[in-house]
Amino acid sequence: MCGLFCLIKKKNFSFDKKNLLKTRAHLNHRGPDDFNTFIFDNIFISHSRLEIIDKDNGQQPMEENGIVLIFNGEITNYLELKRELKNKIKFNTNSDTEVILKLYKIYGKSFVKKIRGFFSIIIFDKNKNLLIVARDFVGFKPLYYYEDSSKIVFCSEIRPLIKMNILKFDVNKEKINEYIVFGYVAGEDKLIKNIKEFPISTIMEINLKNFKKIKEKYWHPVNKSEIITKEKYALEKFEYMLKKIIDQWSRTDTKLGLFQSGGIDSTIIAANLK
Repeated sequence: MCGLFCLIKKKNFSFDKKNLLKTRAHLNHRGPDDFNTFIFDNIFISHSRLEIIDKDNGQQPMEENGIVLIFNGEITNYLELKRELKNKIKFNTNSDTEVILKLYKIYGKSFVKKIRGFFSIIIFDKNKNLLIVARDFVGFKPLYYYEDSSKIVFCSEIRPLIKMNILKFDVNKEKINEYIVFGYVAGEDKLIKNIKEFPISTIMEINLKNFKKIKEKYWHPVNKSEIITKEKYALEKFEYMLKKIIDQWSRTDTKLGLFQSGGIDSTIIAANLK
């Protein structure tokens, strides 16, 4: 996992760089391997990195031709996408981060429909003066945002915003019962007032001139089934899909581990990882 932070100032607000750099300490547990920042005009971006793929060249924020990218997660089909794009564009790293950046340059916001995996993504497009924010299909990777008259803030966790005095610790009393019963609060509103959870399978475009937002769902669950009458074909298809998914989701430049319960599912995964 990694730690994302992005602050956009509107008016009557000035950067306290010393305070903003505290994101390194507050998000270090999410990304202890590297920390970098990007500052331009009215935007501050920081990224705390946990190195998984291309440890030497996958640093973030990643910038190319006026496009700045940070993301948390993994793009599981990044190798397939690189092969698809190899005749169209040159890659300078082996990271999945660069694949996202190149896809955005070619397809714009539609890039998110091509990637698979688990992710929170923030893209600052200096050329168009836009901020693009996206979250994965089921919300595997966290992302929260806060907005008032002077700023918009995105962060991987709520706690840093409180510790940095960006967000006031004010309990949302309407959500207390829900939290006690279920152990969490569903939906965009959280247990802390004024903070929102960025919705799943959603991409948002923010115009940094007038701060207008366009938010849309890029994916909806599909109730699709295939009737298979031959057992041999069913087994072959299942084995193919299983091996493909395990191969994609186990791509890493670091040591790979598996939590094994001893049941059928984890044993099958362990056998296919050999």
